[in-house]
Amino acid sequence: MALESVTHISDLNTSNPTTSDGLAQGDDHIRNIKTALKTDFPTVDEPITASVPDLNATTNFEETISATTSEVSIATGKTLNIVDDGGLELAGTSVTSTAAELNTLDGFTGDVGDLNVISGILTGSTTWDAPNAAANATVATTMTVTGAAVGDLVIVSTEATIPINNIIISAIVSSANTVTLRVHNTSTSTGVNLASATYRVIVFKQF
Repeated sequence: MALESVTHISDLNTSNPTTSDGLAQGDDHIRNIKTALKTDFPTVDEPITASVPDLNATTNFEETISATTSEVSIATGKTLNIVDDGGLELAGTSVTSTAAELNTLDGFTGDVGDLNVISGILTGSTTWDAPNAAANATVATTMTVTGAAVGDLVIVSTEATIPINNIIISAIVSSANTVTLRVHNTSTSTGVNLASATYRVIVFKQF
C-alpha cells in the first residue's frame, strides 16, 4: 500500500491511493487529509464565504480593501505595510504624509486634507548649552533637519528659562538640511548665560 506520511497539505501525494491498495487502507488516506486540513487551517471554525478573487487577492493584498474600521484589525506585534506612495486613501483622497510626519501627531482629529498639509512639515530637536551671550551680542549653533531648505519657515521653542526683556531666540534654515539657532542678548550692559536645554523646531516647507 502506498501511504505517505502527512502533516501539511503539501505532503499529500495525488498519486495515492493506488489502484492496487485495498479498501481496508482507505481510512488511512482519509485521516491524512483530515490531518493536513486541521494542521494548515487550525483556526477555521466556520464556513469560508469569500469568493475566489477575494482569496487570490490576499496573496499581496493587491485589491482594494473596502471593509469598515471595525472589520479591520491588526494583531499585536503585526504591522500593515503600505509599500507604494499614495497607497493609503481616506474617503477617496490619497494621504501623502510620510510615516515620520504622521508619527508626530498626538490626538489629531483632522481630515485627509489636513493630513496632506502635514506632508510639508518637518521637525527636529537638539540639546544646546548656549555659551554666554555678552551685552548686545548673539551666540549660535546648528542642528540637522533633513529636508529643510533655505527659505522655509522655522518656529523654535525651548525649555530654557528666558529673561523675557533681554533675550530673543530665533531659527532659520541656513543651508540644505541645516537649521541655525540664535540667541541674541538685547541688553546693552549685562551678559546672559542660558542653562543647557532642549530646543525644538518645526520647519514649514515652502508651498
